[in-house]
Amino acid sequence: MSKPLFENEIWQNGFTQIPNVILRSPLLKPNEKLVYIVILSYAWSDDRTWPGVRRLADDVGLSKSTVSNVLQRLREVGLIDIVSGKENGHQTNIYIIRKMPDMLLPGGCSKPEWGNQFVGQNE
Repeated sequence: MSKPLFENEIWQNGFTQIPNVILRSPLLKPNEKLVYIVILSYAWSDDRTWPGVRRLADDVGLSKSTVSNVLQRLREVGLIDIVSGKENGHQTNIYIIRKMPDMLLPGGCSKPEWGNQFVGQNE
């Protein structure tokens, strides 16, 4: 499969799509959204390089302890699971992107009624 052609070379490095329920969720703090977005950016890569806490902290400009706390919160909310292991003698984290938790979906239902959901619609 060929890659799309972009006039701006920055786009050649890819981009990350963000679910709107994450972007607009009042239940998630900005740091939680940001770390989740960066994890998503790694999830779409073809290689098996998964970021450790230090890499995530560098990527988002937060301390390692803050990122560790955010990762714990993302686990508690049900957005990710973390499987720790070793690869080539190095500690690795594999982040499992979980099904969107019901609490984050519009109306808290298990499946959004996409045909009835409009931006700005009052409930």
